[in-house]
Amino acid sequence: MDPIFRTDRVSANLSTPVEGPAGALLVEGFAARPGIYVYMNADGTTRRELVPRDALWSADSILTLGRAPLTLDHPGDLVTEDNVGSLSVGDVSGEIIEGPGGFVRVKLAVRTREAKDALQSGKVELSPGYLVTLDETAGTDPEFGDYDAVQTGRDYNHLAIVDRARGGTQMRVAMDSAQMIDPITFEDNSMDEEIEEEVNEGAEEEEEAKDSEEEEEEEAKDSEEEEEEEEEEEEEEAKDSEEEEEEEEEEAAKADSIPQWATSLIEDVAAIKTALQPKKNDSRIDTDRIAWYNDRVGLQARLDALSGDVADDATNLDMAKAILKELDIASIPDAAAIQTALKVPTNLSFAADAGEDTGFSSAKSPYGQG
Repeated sequence: MDPIFRTDRVSANLSTPVEGPAGALLVEGFAARPGIYVYMNADGTTRRELVPRDALWSADSILTLGRAPLTLDHPGDLVTEDNVGSLSVGDVSGEIIEGPGGFVRVKLAVRTREAKDALQSGKVELSPGYLVTLDETAGTDPEFGDYDAVQTGRDYNHLAIVDRARGGTQMRVAMDSAQMIDPITFEDNSMDEEIEEEVNEGAEEEEEAKDSEEEEEEEAKDSEEEEEEEEEEEEEEAKDSEEEEEEEEEEAAKADSIPQWATSLIEDVAAIKTALQPKKNDSRIDTDRIAWYNDRVGLQARLDALSGDVADDATNLDMAKAILKELDIASIPDAAAIQTALKVPTNLSFAADAGEDTGFSSAKSPYGQG
């Protein structure tokens, strides 16, 4: 049967709940009314919407409430054929009655245990869910007062059992013996309390959002300071590392500037000191080797004084010849003449130069490390 509506201007009595088929609880209540409805805007301000009597009771609107599903609280989305099985706790009768004052009187079948328990515990107010057509023109209604917009049409989707209805406390189910509601003298005092509560909640949310934003800004500031400190530390470490690298490069440059012969001489000194240490089972000292080394040191010092130069693998005799060349001595008569010309305080030993086996692997160094 298609939904119908009729007018009942004689009484506002709502029938006592009765048990229906399959355990359903059959109740009556008011679902909507003409007048001003107050809504909360996103910015926390309020908007007053007028629902005129003629718009509320237009056939295109009111007939969509008949046979609408009944829900426990408003669902997060519209009720559809895909979710009605999980959302519906009952249904609205197809008979919609216009009560005194233009109130919308409905008959409901409450079918689930949860919904019936909610009604018994005092959750009895009704709130319709619908798509609305709005005229954003503000004005003043002679009966209901100032408004910001006008609802010109409703397409009902469901009717919800709620704790507090936007339409006021009269939008409710009668759960006791026949209740008398006087819509004509009804003053929606609960509306002011509801709006005040929504405004307070909006203010609290705004304050919480502000506090959260300040905390985020403070955290961002602390994080930025920490990043700056880390960058400064990294720059300081990089600077120290660069200075260390420069010092290492300077040390390396100094090391590179030492002549090869000086490096070899240092190594030779270390080697001879080791050689001069008495061995565990041999207290003898190789005098030939010591003499060779002393010759070498004396020749090198003399050659350095004359700013002379020889190859790294030069023998003692090569060094002596280089010294004589620097002294403009054309030939080498004999070892004694060399001794006199060089003024070396020790006897020259040319054993290695003459091919005699001294136990050295190199003519330059007794230990083959030059």
